[in-house]
Amino acid sequence: MKSANLYTKFKNYSEQELLNEMLKNEDAFNFIYLKCKEPCINFMKKMNANVEDASDIYQDATIVLYEKIQNKSLKLTVKIETYLTSICKYQLLSRFNNVKSKNTIFEENLEEKYDDWIEEENESNTEKMNVLLKEFDILRTNNDKCYERLRLFYYENLSMKEIAKKLNFDTEVSARNQVHKCRKELKMKIGV
Repeated sequence: MKSANLYTKFKNYSEQELLNEMLKNEDAFNFIYLKCKEPCINFMKKMNANVEDASDIYQDATIVLYEKIQNKSLKLTVKIETYLTSICKYQLLSRFNNVKSKNTIFEENLEEKYDDWIEEENESNTEKMNVLLKEFDILRTNNDKCYERLRLFYYENLSMKEIAKKLNFDTEVSARNQVHKCRKELKMKIGV
């Protein structure tokens, strides 16, 4: 059934009536699914989820809702949309925590900025800074891929997600790995 027909059919139902109807009528489930999908996905996108992950999580959230209604274990005290959004939020946070724990090593390494490479201000460190700037300029002149990766990270302060998008990496993890590799090479060149 088309979404316009679903809207016409269920627009006057209360939240509780929709939930009750959902067990008897697949159209009621489809109506809830379509009605809440965009707000939930937009919420997750604001939390930096990509559309694919947000869609997967939303699908899971609607299954949780259906199962809880089927098991009669749901006492809804908020709107269905709010309930689904909260499920999405916690599932998204859970995914972020799993990804974060896998990438902790990279995040710790990338938190330091280039000025952290040089501990105290002295003549030797000033020399290292000059070598760093010279090496960075060589990267730029040679159109080295590392130049753009490091420029986006250090000078534009872009997140790994933004770098991945801008440089067409498949994932945020790929961007993180490439920036880490470039940083490591640059550090070796300047002797840090």
